[in-house]
Amino acid sequence: MTLGDFGDFIAGAGDAVFVGLSHLIRKHLPGGDPRNLCSSYYRAGAKAALVIGGARLTYAGLAKGLPLAYDTAEEVFAARNVLKQTFRLDTFPNSRVYTWEQITTKYGGDSAKIIAAATRTNPMVNAAGAASVVGSVVNLGAGGCHE
Repeated sequence: MTLGDFGDFIAGAGDAVFVGLSHLIRKHLPGGDPRNLCSSYYRAGAKAALVIGGARLTYAGLAKGLPLAYDTAEEVFAARNVLKQTFRLDTFPNSRVYTWEQITTKYGGDSAKIIAAATRTNPMVNAAGAASVVGSVVNLGAGGCHE
């Protein structure tokens, strides 16, 4: 893989995340867009953005659905901790993973507040995941080659 190939990969991922806006900016640079939108590396970058964005949307959807699968606030809370660790591939096993005692102290033992907190996800990160999916589908639907 050359530096140019790596640039194509990053451009494919970036164009997906920014739904093609980054390509439009590069296109108006002096000399035009230096990236090869027809390369397999560009398509691989778009596919990577699709997988990562899709994983984020899956995570958010599962977090929102926890109260449908569990009966008590304690079960919902415990399932959310497992969900965090699973989707992080256990790379940061203790990051923002709280004990039941910490949560009940913070929310005064109010089950509704605990469930609401356990199902809350970052809307900006969710939006970025959705944009990645949409941008990837658009880029890949163009066959990786578009103007």
